[in-house]
Amino acid sequence: MAREKRWVAFALLIALGCSDLATPPDSSAPSFRAEILDARYGGRPHFYFLQPIATPPNTTGTFDSAVSPIVQICVWTTSCENVIGQYTMTSGPGAETVHVDIVNEQYFVDWRTDQYSLDPARNYRIKVLAGGTELGHADVDLVRTAKEVKNVNNSYVAVVYGRTLRIRFRIEAGIVNSVKVSPAVTQTTVGSTKQFFASVYDLHDELLSGEPIVWSSSDRTIASVDQDGLVTGLAPGIVTIFATVQGRADSVTFTVLGGVIAFASNRDSPAFDPSASEIYIMEADGNGLRRLTYSTVYSNVNSWNENLLPVWSPDGKRIAFIREHMSSAGGNPEIYVINSDGTGEIRLTFDSHVDSDPTWSPDGNKIAFVSNRSGNPDIYVVNSDGSGGLRDLTNDPAEDEEPTWSPTGPRWHS
Repeated sequence: MAREKRWVAFALLIALGCSDLATPPDSSAPSFRAEILDARYGGRPHFYFLQPIATPPNTTGTFDSAVSPIVQICVWTTSCENVIGQYTMTSGPGAETVHVDIVNEQYFVDWRTDQYSLDPARNYRIKVLAGGTELGHADVDLVRTAKEVKNVNNSYVAVVYGRTLRIRFRIEAGIVNSVKVSPAVTQTTVGSTKQFFASVYDLHDELLSGEPIVWSSSDRTIASVDQDGLVTGLAPGIVTIFATVQGRADSVTFTVLGGVIAFASNRDSPAFDPSASEIYIMEADGNGLRRLTYSTVYSNVNSWNENLLPVWSPDGKRIAFIREHMSSAGGNPEIYVINSDGTGEIRLTFDSHVDSDPTWSPDGNKIAFVSNRSGNPDIYVVNSDGSGGLRDLTNDPAEDEEPTWSPTGPRWHS
């Protein structure tokens, strides 16, 4: 494949005599497209391979000498099927480690190919990682003699088997390591809008500002999102909203309801008990008001219920909410579920401690919530139909709060 030359081949004389090292490649092997990927060639901004892998970059970025990169060598087909060598700042094969050269503003590690049992018929990939993410990679064509270097496709790094390749690279400040979208899970009605925000963090978990954020929706017929993170509900359904920065992304599940709003109100509470509240629904235009819960016996001045924080299920058929059983001694919030027509009310939690923040799983089968029943806030999960028991997922002395769900499973932050 003809390509602009992007690297300087690193070729050293082979020191293995005249023995055959490999048989010709199997023509039935999976197709492979070699590449050198860094900031110059469509890869992560602020990461550059240096000679002998690639020519020096023309960059004005600030060198970041405080990263702890990892360099991996793997056998590559259509994926990294086998990592044969891994180098860190403190360990590596043959006691070789990754070094930082502050004067020349680079990192480097020596790959001594004579310490490996390599096969020139195989493809190998050099990967550089930091913060749990790949920064870039370069594909290697292993040859038996220096004379063969001239025949290597310029999408590869040419390496003579038995010699050492010094892998040099530059990491600059400003590399995005993670993105966090907030609020984590939310919903709106058709025609309404919801504002999302994205926090961007670098390799040191410090906030980055000024990085362009690309917002997108998994289904623009259900909800659209502009490049400021403002989502508009267009039709009932569930979508995933993505925020992507430098190839790193976070997403949230977003539900668009068919124009029905659930809310808590004390509009029907008596004068002697104004804090008693119930759950109601109404159309988005304010019509069709309907009361769903009837939980307070108003003849008892010393005992009442506050029904609060209604949350629609993803299919829009059920509502989870908090019912706080109040008395002169205080309150006890529990989690309930009710059908959107007011039938089928189910109590999910039975405890003398605080249970709050119910959050539906994407399939509507489970609800994550926060409880301090273990002595401090933990994240629990319970079946939304009340079957089975509940599970304490965190069980940690720290305060675990605000559970949210990814499209395929639970996640939380504290």
